[in-house]
Amino acid sequence: MSPLVSIIVPLYKAEMNLKQCIDSILAQTLKEIELILVDDGSPDSSGNIAEDYKKKDDRVIVLHQSNQGAAQARNTGIRAANGEYIGFVDADDWIDSNMYSEMYNLAKKNNQADVVMCGYISESDSNISKVNTPLKDGTYDSKVIVSKVITPMVGTLDKKMVSWKYRVMGSVWRNIFKRELLVKQDIYFNKALSYSEDLIFSIEFLLKSKNLAIINKPFYHYRISEKSLSNGYRKDLFDNLLMVDNIIRKLLDQKLDSKILDSRTMIIVRKVILNEMDKENPNAFFKKMENIQVILNNDKVRDVYSRVKLRGYKYSDILIFGCIKYKLSLPLTLFYLIRNSIK
Repeated sequence: MSPLVSIIVPLYKAEMNLKQCIDSILAQTLKEIELILVDDGSPDSSGNIAEDYKKKDDRVIVLHQSNQGAAQARNTGIRAANGEYIGFVDADDWIDSNMYSEMYNLAKKNNQADVVMCGYISESDSNISKVNTPLKDGTYDSKVIVSKVITPMVGTLDKKMVSWKYRVMGSVWRNIFKRELLVKQDIYFNKALSYSEDLIFSIEFLLKSKNLAIINKPFYHYRISEKSLSNGYRKDLFDNLLMVDNIIRKLLDQKLDSKILDSRTMIIVRKVILNEMDKENPNAFFKKMENIQVILNNDKVRDVYSRVKLRGYKYSDILIFGCIKYKLSLPLTLFYLIRNSIK
């Protein structure tokens, strides 16, 4: 019998939490599943752990490949999947035993929904919080998908909420996707991206979906380590986020208000400036300021910020956005230097 749901887990340096992750998947009350573990050239024991589970449970498929990144590992899993629906789990995380039974049954109940989305629990050492979807439980058509799901993944018109933390996460692990639609539309993860590839995949799939079923039960447990909270310095972040931004604009041109797309670019600029000022950035003060000036002089940044009206934002945002708008790298660099020292 073909599996009802294929669950894909990319493995890279995942040995610490991997057993809890796999155990939670194999304990699903929905027994007609297949678990596809993709060892992405992991240098630790992740691949061996996966092989041990394969020996114990014939629903486990293990694939090994050279290190190509999470996007390509997931694509490898998609190509090997046989399930009616496909789900994704990150190797650091774990899920409730009834996650896929409830989501699959909801999909079938709602005229074979193209995608089902659930709530999740965000867990760090210092905080545990439940996160709902942007909609109440129910089934929604393509118009609502664009206005109420894709839009908050991208940006907002509310000047009091222009912050990365207010967006709806575009992560794939809170969903199950109809495999037939994935194959028909040739939707895969963009292997050129090392950041936000989940978001692009989700937007592409949602744009092709006729309906979406929502269940706000928090089946998924998203583990946030203290290291991931700080993110660390990434030299390539600006280029990566600009690439993501360009793809989003191409996908959503004429579908969303241009001000919503601009709000995302605004937050991207603030994020990459924060990245330059990260304590792990080895550059000296004036080199950081020089790099920030390059960001402020970027043609796309200049285009978007030429349209920014500062009135209506909170005072701290006015200071930051004003410095960006008028290319004032020195006060911007000093502001973040002082703020970081206070923290």
